[in-house]
Amino acid sequence: MQGLMQFHENAAVIAWWERLWGRALVWWTPPTRRRAVLAFAAVAVGVGTTLQTMARYKALPVPHGGVGLSMVVLAQFVLLYLVFQSARHFSHLPAIIRRHPQWALHGSYWVLLLLLALTTDGSGLWRQVLF
Repeated sequence: MQGLMQFHENAAVIAWWERLWGRALVWWTPPTRRRAVLAFAAVAVGVGTTLQTMARYKALPVPHGGVGLSMVVLAQFVLLYLVFQSARHFSHLPAIIRRHPQWALHGSYWVLLLLLALTTDGSGLWRQVLF
């Protein structure tokens, strides 16, 4: 049991990983390259998961065409950018949001749901993107 407790320090395991993935691991080692690879992988997983989930549920009123799907992905990136900028400039946000950031996020979520509830089925593509 002792051998499994420090699995990441086991010399045989490290040698196996180096033999199998040595060149790739050395290539990913510099921090700037590692960040780029992780960012690319995160975007690929995020977009892929979104598109697979939307394709799985055909009965939901979500966009299924190319323009609608690209708008959903774009909306996700816009929301991600806004959250990133809010975190980056947290000290410049209003005091009420700085004191209660979870309330602000929760409130914005409920405002979006209220906006969705107040729209009709004929509101167009933007309602499907919001959904």
